[in-house]
Amino acid sequence: MLDHLQEKLPNARTVHLFASVQVAVAFMLGARINPRIHPPVQTYQYESRLQPKHREALLIEDDVTSTVTFTVEEQQAAIEERARWQEELDKLRSFADGMKGISSSWLEDLLPTPDGGAFCGAWLTLPRLKDLHDLLESRIDASDTAAGVDGFSFSPENRTWAFSDGFLVPLMRQIPDEARRRRAARLFFLHEGLHAHQQLTSATSRAVGRFAKILEEIDYQADVWALLHERTFEIASDPTQNVDAPKFVRDLISVAVETMQSFDVQPGPLSQMQVRRVARYLIWAWQHLLTERLRPADDPSGILSGRPLIELAGAEIRVRDGRVWFLLDPRHLIAPEIAVYQANKLYRFGDSPVLPMDELIDALRRCDPKRFRNVLRGVVDQIVPARR
Repeated sequence: MLDHLQEKLPNARTVHLFASVQVAVAFMLGARINPRIHPPVQTYQYESRLQPKHREALLIEDDVTSTVTFTVEEQQAAIEERARWQEELDKLRSFADGMKGISSSWLEDLLPTPDGGAFCGAWLTLPRLKDLHDLLESRIDASDTAAGVDGFSFSPENRTWAFSDGFLVPLMRQIPDEARRRRAARLFFLHEGLHAHQQLTSATSRAVGRFAKILEEIDYQADVWALLHERTFEIASDPTQNVDAPKFVRDLISVAVETMQSFDVQPGPLSQMQVRRVARYLIWAWQHLLTERLRPADDPSGILSGRPLIELAGAEIRVRDGRVWFLLDPRHLIAPEIAVYQANKLYRFGDSPVLPMDELIDALRRCDPKRFRNVLRGVVDQIVPARR
């Protein structure tokens, strides 16, 4: 019945449940409620001496935003992590200062002319790093005020970033290596810094999760822009890193994906995930696999300049809190499949030896990027010719 109500009345805010049942049956009913999928369920207690005879009892609410507890050691580590992120923000500022030459575009800042030629259209109008004044003049709030922040925030009034423990501790758990986290910090600042130019700000982002396809394009632009800046930043200090350019790009992709997953990962498999997040995982798994086809001397810019058109279907969709979600529980999957539009041709892959969909969905639910890529590899092998 709850599934039926969710399907027929998706905007219902609360289900009111009056159950005249034995305790054991009430327990079984409660076990059927999935707060990540169903709306809050208000239960009622019957008392014959009262008027009215039913009064509100337990309210079984959405637990997606439930508070996560951290150890004292992790909270102290988060304080130290903020200092590291400030150091990386300062490094980006110095990096931008070194770009104040005669270059006329961000592509000229980062890529030789032949490599940059792969980018055209909307790519050409993206800004240079030195022009993102809000980012370059910003700082990190290391005070206790960050405790009231949901994840992270940026105040344009005083150009200040605030990072909560709820943002930093999961990231530290996901990426224990400090050098990789410093790389993640730079990628984060570059990605979020470009969002202001894209007019995706705190003022325009309210309930923007409803526009999954637009966010897919916005995020991909910001991801590639950040990745190419980070690559140039690191090569400046260690040119040997670019000896195998495709592998270097894959390393950057891996850090970016791990950073995304720190928002999603939990002890057990996920029952739902934002549609925009699923799209982002599919896109970067695909790009990772395509760069594996390149030789060490090949330039990956031609791959990065084109956003893959790849999509998951067959999972039920819900709109909750201004965001669009895929329900990933097996009971909410109906003939899931992957569609790809490549080289002006449409390809569709349902469950098969080439693409075991149950494994793909399970890898997605468990935030396992390597396994996710390996399952998707069969699709790439079927569509993209091998390099000779």
